[in-house]
Amino acid sequence: MKFLAVLCIFIFSVAFAYGCDDNPCGNGTISVTSYFLCDCIDAEGFTDVTINTTKLIEWDMGENHFNIYKVKVHNWSNFPITNVIMSIDSGVLDSSLSLISNDPEKMLTYKRPIARIERNSDYSFAITTIGFDEPNIILDAVTF
Repeated sequence: MKFLAVLCIFIFSVAFAYGCDDNPCGNGTISVTSYFLCDCIDAEGFTDVTINTTKLIEWDMGENHFNIYKVKVHNWSNFPITNVIMSIDSGVLDSSLSLISNDPEKMLTYKRPIARIERNSDYSFAITTIGFDEPNIILDAVTF
């Protein structure tokens, strides 16, 4: 019986030690992991992390219009960020300029390894899109 109790405690400890990186909270919320504890926070009220996009360049090739956007993730909190997970619409291209997905209704989970983002600083990267619309990027999960 003691073995079962210890096993259950171990399983729950391991399960919750990984936080909520894969966004178990659902739409309209952000999964925030801090000190190995997961919390679901309303996305509209969450201001600790912001994501901004800036168009760097655009061009036409044949009948297609391409853009390169700079994506800036800014940490406004008092704690460093170790992981960010975002959803991004399917018009984003991979490095070989092929569509990641042809489904315009689908948001793709974008798990990009990031450098540690210290407090009041940012991390930037570039994405290539096809079409005239600005990319829709949604913050899903943050680990402090």
